Parts: sequence; C-alpha cells; structure tokens
Amino acid sequence: MKSFFIEPNDTLFFRGGDPMGMGESHDIDFRFPPGKETFIGAVRSWLLALYCKRFKRYINECKNCEKLKECKIKEIVGKSSDKPKFNLYGPLLVKKEKNSLIPLFVPPKNIFVDNNYNTIKLLPVKVPGITDLEDLYLPFHKSVEDSEPINGYLTDKGMEKIVSKNGKINLKDNIISNENIYSIEERVGIALERRTRKTKERMIYFTRHIRFKQDIGFYIEIEGADNLLPDKGIIALGGENRTCDIYKVKPIKLPNTKKIENNKISLITLFPQKININKGIFPSWIDEKREGIIPNTMVKVKVVSIFSDKPEYVGGFDMVKKMSKPIEPYIPAGTVYFSEIIEGNKEELLTQKEFIIGGW
Repeated sequence: MKSFFIEPNDTLFFRGGDPMGMGESHDIDFRFPPGKETFIGAVRSWLLALYCKRFKRYINECKNCEKLKECKIKEIVGKSSDKPKFNLYGPLLVKKEKNSLIPLFVPPKNIFVDNNYNTIKLLPVKVPGITDLEDLYLPFHKSVEDSEPINGYLTDKGMEKIVSKNGKINLKDNIISNENIYSIEERVGIALERRTRKTKERMIYFTRHIRFKQDIGFYIEIEGADNLLPDKGIIALGGENRTCDIYKVKPIKLPNTKKIENNKISLITLFPQKININKGIFPSWIDEKREGIIPNTMVKVKVVSIFSDKPEYVGGFDMVKKMSKPIEPYIPAGTVYFSEIIEGNKEELLTQKEFIIGGW
C-alpha cells in the first residue's frame, strides 16, 4: 500500500447532483468534500496516461489493441466498463506542516459547540413512551440551547478528544474554519458542440470552484498497485481535469479511541458513503435488521441510533457511454452510527480505514 498527498495547482470543481439539462437550473453548485469515486477515476486515468496512452482503445474495451498481450496494467485498472482492481482509501482533507500532514475531519453530526467552543455531545438514550421499538435509542442532551454545529473541520487532536473523553471538551484550538481551508470562486461556462466546438445557444452555466489555501490538499491510500505507482507525478482531478501534484508520503494514523468498553461503539464516517434510499440512511453493509459486518473486518454490529444530515445526491459523467451517470444518494461524512458489537474481535476495528471508532 502507498500513501499520497495531492496538492492542487489551480481551482477544483466537484459537481453535485444538480441537473444540467436545458430548461433546468443553470446554477451548478459544488460538492465538498468529494467522494472516493472521483479519486478512483483520477488514479485510473493517471495509470493509463503513464502506461497505456491509448484512451480510445481503452474506452472500447481494448479491442484490437496490438499491445494487449504485453500490457502491464490491464489486471489493475480493469476494463473501462468495470471497477478497477485496486482499492483506494480516502480522500482525507489534510494540512501540510513542515514534514508532516495534519488530517482535517468533518465534525461528527452529534457534536455541537457553544460560544466558547465547549462541546455539547448528543448521545443515544432510551426514552420510554416515544417509540415502541425497544432496541432503538434517540439522541439526547439535557441542554442544547445557545449551541450550534461546528463550522469548519476538526484537527486530529480535536477528533481524538471527542472519541476518547466524556463530558464537556473545549475545541477552541482544534477547529479550522472553512475560510482558512478554501475560498469559493464563481465561474461562467458555456456548452460546445461536440464536433464543431461551436457555442451552443441558450447553454450557459454558473459554477462554483474551490481554491485551496496554502499547504491544503488531499490524502489518499492506494492498495493493489504498488509496482505501478510512481512516487510522484501529476494527476488530473475533478471537473475540467485540473492538474494536481501527487507524491508519496508517510501513512496517517487515525485518532481512534484507545479502548472499547461494554461492546458499545460509535462509527464516525470519514467519507460520503453510498446508501440504498429504500433502506433509509443505511449503507449497503447494513441489513433490514440494522445489523451488518463492518467493512474490512469480521466484526458484526447492530445499529441502535443514527446522527446524520439529509442524504447528498451525486451524479457524474460516464466517459465511456458519453452520458450522465444516474444520480445516487450518499450519507455525508461525519454521520455517526451508534452500535453494539454482536460478535468479532474488537481490535480489528482500530485498523480499518472507513470509520473513526469511538465509544458511548
């Protein structure tokens, strides 16, 4: 497995699920933080640019390619219509400080702060008479007045405080506001005819791009392609394929709780995760009984309470089919699944990379 820091050279545009058809909204908002699918596509294109350079052949499933037998990457990048064979963990937003990277986390949805940055943590409790589901807990705190969600991102020290301490915590020195991470630049764009490259009539768009502040970037880990990945290079990312420098760095350690007690854990999502809207706001590994095995572990849990915002609807563009991808729902990063462990080795939870593990 290799770890990389991605540093943009220009603005970035990550499109959300807004429609772009004629007669619909012409104001296209951005999606931030982006999901891992954006980075999987960027890494696959990076490998193709390094070792293949036959993009048209690749889009046509490598048919009649004279270099197919000696191809180094076909078993890694997969067919254009399939998912690649490598695994990607991330992206995490990070800040570069001297020779280290400081991870920045979307705050858990159950954490609020007052005017002095003291935390108010909503925790799951049983409330008799409100629900007839005996194993379902509801969010509760004795007082949430004069408090609001965190505006910005948590540093690793701030997240470590949240998952390892109970009671009131002060996060004044552990929050970085959005304004200190990126600025928003509004752009005007047009649509072009595919063949003639002439401007289409009545096709004008307003988009919002993100420009990172100094030393801000993304962190990813890639597993299954070590022999092909160089230690540094240039990668195209997001809408309009803006270039970014990418180079190898030391792995980042997640600030999980140091001890799991009473088989009760909180799973804080690090990245947006795809959900089946027919099942509510559960990811695919959770079944109708609210039970499931946590990805990349053998630990089975039962979800008893959820803290989340409304789902994000995300689209995209299929370069092979040359058409928009279906819009799909995702739960946002920072969603918290309070769960009870049914079976499995608890120590495995501290090595997985999809969630930060806390207690309750």
